[in-house]
Amino acid sequence: MHELISTSILFVWLVKDAKIYDFATVATFTLCLVLLHQRKLTWFYGGYFLACLNRETAFLLTIFFAVHFFRRMEAKQYTTSLIIQGLIFLSVRLTMLIAFRHNPGVNAQFNFFKNFQEFAGSPMGTLMVIIVFGVVSWLVIRRWKMAPAFLKDVVLTFAPLLFVLWLLFGRAFELRVFLELFPVVYVMVTR
Repeated sequence: MHELISTSILFVWLVKDAKIYDFATVATFTLCLVLLHQRKLTWFYGGYFLACLNRETAFLLTIFFAVHFFRRMEAKQYTTSLIIQGLIFLSVRLTMLIAFRHNPGVNAQFNFFKNFQEFAGSPMGTLMVIIVFGVVSWLVIRRWKMAPAFLKDVVLTFAPLLFVLWLLFGRAFELRVFLELFPVVYVMVTR
């Protein structure tokens, strides 16, 4: 576990344009995934609350939960947990939206067309992004058969959603938006 934490911290430091809350993103997502894997739901709700405070992409944890634990958990517990997660997410988001309603800015900035203009305007940068995605994908696929179902479900849930969110609302060369996925990819490729 200490290797995962130290490598995650190093990775965040190396990410271009890293933000101070990126450390908390890696930490809270890792904590929440470990707690879900151990089925420590009460503790998970606390970690999930912190993840929601830190980053709105915490809803990915609920989507993962819905996918992974469907028919792997007693129906009443499954439904109750989804409701609790929904209430936590909504209460944190609404509280933050109300508390910061007078601050400048927007809730989400649609960047889809701007991103493609930036990709087209920087062929070398675009090539580097393609290489990074290609190498990471190859490393994950290479170890796919050996990975536990839990990790596979995280990748299958997070990766496509983060990719779409990145293209729509992220910035073209800002790969730090994939930090939520980093701990799982790290574990998969180093096992």
